[in-house]
Amino acid sequence: MIDPKPGVIDPEKETGMALDLTDTTTGYLLGRLFYVLERTEERAIKGVRLSIRDRYYSIASTTPSAIYPHLMKLNNYHTAMIERDGWTVTVHTLIDQIVSGLQDFPAHLNLEDQGRFAVGYYHQREALNESN
Repeated sequence: MIDPKPGVIDPEKETGMALDLTDTTTGYLLGRLFYVLERTEERAIKGVRLSIRDRYYSIASTTPSAIYPHLMKLNNYHTAMIERDGWTVTVHTLIDQIVSGLQDFPAHLNLEDQGRFAVGYYHQREALNESN
């Protein structure tokens, strides 16, 4: 069987229970990216009252092009607030890896990709929580 194009969901591929670095579907990658951005904000602003998750999860998982440019700008601000430590290196590496699999921030995610977004978000969260 020929591998599907990057970003195209293979209906024969099961979603696992752990971070899948081979999953290049747009929704999955955007979910992973969203968690990395949220984690950076948490490190930059201790005790943040309204996190990016509280404010932007819904729009990020449905209409990414409407919010990701703003979130990427916020991330630059947040990383500048963090002491130069292992996290700053990790976050830049993760963002580079995730964004390299994206062609753009799409205007809309269909329901399947919205589900993949949620899975990617939680897989990335679990992976980072295990490593720290």
